[in-house]
Amino acid sequence: MTSGASSTGHPLSPDATTWAVLDANAMIPPRLGDMLFDMNEAGLYRPRWTADIEREFLDNFPPVVFGKTKPERKAIKENPTREQVQAAKRRLVAFQGSAGPEREVFGYGLPNHLSLVPSGIDPKDVHVVAAAIVVKAYAEPADKVFVVSANVAHLDKSEVAKLGIEVLSPGQFIDAMAKTGDPRFEEAMSRTIRDRAGKKAFGQEDLLACLLTHRARKAAERLSELWNVPVPSVGRQP
Repeated sequence: MTSGASSTGHPLSPDATTWAVLDANAMIPPRLGDMLFDMNEAGLYRPRWTADIEREFLDNFPPVVFGKTKPERKAIKENPTREQVQAAKRRLVAFQGSAGPEREVFGYGLPNHLSLVPSGIDPKDVHVVAAAIVVKAYAEPADKVFVVSANVAHLDKSEVAKLGIEVLSPGQFIDAMAKTGDPRFEEAMSRTIRDRAGKKAFGQEDLLACLLTHRARKAAERLSELWNVPVPSVGRQP
């Protein structure tokens, strides 16, 4: 990483706090979720979400993670097995433990917050932006507030930016963190690999490939240099 990088504070908000409202679709892909929450454990930002996002997570984790084809995903969505439901719950509990009780955003359904949501936001995503508006209202002026979602196209990024909130895809958020040069980013990615030890093989090349899958090429290239491991030619399923 870049020499002289800060090892304290949040690198995207020097001398302040970085807040990120994580959409369900950012948390569901297993290795992507690992990376995002290992970045939190490393002290790089503070994740936030809502009860609605948790419900979306529990509803969509089984079909996304266990469905191999579109028909399979549809069938699982309609009738997940008990084991699949329990897997989703265990995963969510792990994320809750990582972020702590302060993770949950309240009041995002109140009229004074909903009224600030740009009209171009997809109706299904209004609650996500409203949650970020609540976070922004309580944040300090120097803090940065992000929405991290795979549905960037539905979130009217330019209009949300006028509220002082930046909308990024998971890959863009990871790339932004990697570009700060903070050594804790590499530590977080190494932890993602270590935590997979003893499970299905997952090494440095696998993590780089996963980053490419989520379009975090800058992060993959930076880690490739650090680890002296070539960047794979293509990504792999998360």
